[in-house]
Amino acid sequence: MSDAVKELEALIDLAKEPSSEKRRSLLRGITDSFVQNGNELSVEQSHSYAEIMRQLSADMESEISGELALKLAPLGYSPHSIIQALAQDEIQVARPLLEQSPVLT
Repeated sequence: MSDAVKELEALIDLAKEPSSEKRRSLLRGITDSFVQNGNELSVEQSHSYAEIMRQLSADMESEISGELALKLAPLGYSPHSIIQALAQDEIQVARPLLEQSPVLT
């Protein structure tokens, strides 16, 4: 079994867990997967990642949203919808996007 499949199975298991710690781990895993593979995704796949990240980050405290923003800020292939949503969050979350994101105009 490939590492990618194992990683995906681990993320699926995390998605089944209702605890906030597991949700944070899921968001971190999805974000890391996107950062590593995002430039190879189709537009539809990129939108799916964005929607998952948006939904998970909406339920998280600003510390976790801030981590997401830091990881996505320098990427030119970050989905516009998630970048735009995070850029409208509190300043600790929005700052790296406003300063670095090539997705924002």
